[in-house]
Amino acid sequence: MQRSPLSTSTRVTFTIALAGCWLATAGACTRATSAPPYTPTAAPASEALIVPVGLDEGEAVMVTGSVVDRVATHYAQASSPAPSPPSPGPAPASNQSPNQAGPRAEPASVQLVVEGWVTLEVDDVSAVAATLAAQVEAQGGRVVHEELSGAGGARTGSLQIKLPPTGVESFLDWMDGLGDITQKRVQSTDVSRTLFDQAIALENLHRTLERLRALLDGDDLAMADILAIEKEMTRLRGEIERIKGEKRFLEHRVALATLTVSLRTRDDAVQLGEQAKAKLYPGPRASVLYLPGADGDARLRLGAGLAVHLMPRVNLEVDAFEAPDGERGAVLATVGGGLYSDFLGRGRRRFFNPYLDVRLGVAYLDGAAFAFGAGAGVELFKHDYLLVDTNVRVLGLAGDSFDTAVVAGASLVFAF
Repeated sequence: MQRSPLSTSTRVTFTIALAGCWLATAGACTRATSAPPYTPTAAPASEALIVPVGLDEGEAVMVTGSVVDRVATHYAQASSPAPSPPSPGPAPASNQSPNQAGPRAEPASVQLVVEGWVTLEVDDVSAVAATLAAQVEAQGGRVVHEELSGAGGARTGSLQIKLPPTGVESFLDWMDGLGDITQKRVQSTDVSRTLFDQAIALENLHRTLERLRALLDGDDLAMADILAIEKEMTRLRGEIERIKGEKRFLEHRVALATLTVSLRTRDDAVQLGEQAKAKLYPGPRASVLYLPGADGDARLRLGAGLAVHLMPRVNLEVDAFEAPDGERGAVLATVGGGLYSDFLGRGRRRFFNPYLDVRLGVAYLDGAAFAFGAGAGVELFKHDYLLVDTNVRVLGLAGDSFDTAVVAGASLVFAF
């Protein structure tokens, strides 16, 4: 039997065409994150082509596409095989057509991508966001994105969390105790087929790449053939790296579930901390009144009253003093404002803020009188919710007669 050898150029062209077919098949395997069930189908008769490879007469391989059509045309022009003698007998029937694919292997295990979306209404968005981050870290996950915005009742937040899939259910149950879950959606996507197809595509591309390497080692290649092979090998390497990257990304999504948590402030939540604004600071006050012009026991009187800080530097004080024997009780009500020094903290220190103030008001001793004066004080402790203040004032009392009074006091006021 006469063999019809192929030229080296023909072999190169056919190998590159075959690599293109493998590449097209590999690309189809990686276009979706979850592929539908695979059903083998035969190629249309108009696209199928049996191309002799020049090893032995009668040996052939099934390929498709316009690239192979060009290879077949080139082969027909390069060689003209002699007709083979008639077969002495009928060929045995085959159970499978050349156009039919064989049974396809199935993935070894189910690979799921778990994703979830949760909306949570809470009292304090910032505090809950910190609690969530600590719990995620304790369960072996991590927060990959965190965003907080707004203030007061409009405070919102968003966190994207990566967790081991086995801990998602317990984490969602734990979140239920942080606030009110108003929306929850969890879905699992089976990507087993996609990962399986990617593995097969990589294996086939590597095999094709090895064929091209072996062909490149030949001694009788023309320069055009060498350039064509190297170009195809470069393309195959790029496709292999692309599929590897997609496969690694998909495996990472399988290894860690993704939860997106949206935080919102409850409509009826009580706002504390730096978002809360006190309207006033009321509290009890203890005081001592000294009247230099009075006689005997009437000079020194103990009293108690109420202090109300209306604004950071404006306050109202009302004191009632005991009545000595044979004398009437005394009442003093004044309004004043404080002046802080820039050299002594401007009233912003936590401890010991000195200040000066002026007072205006009314007094009742033996009769009604107009009170005015000045004084100095020290805020012993200052907090957003609490203030401890001491002061001493010298007042003039103008009524039927003019008197002088010295008032010392201490007050404890609270945010309201």
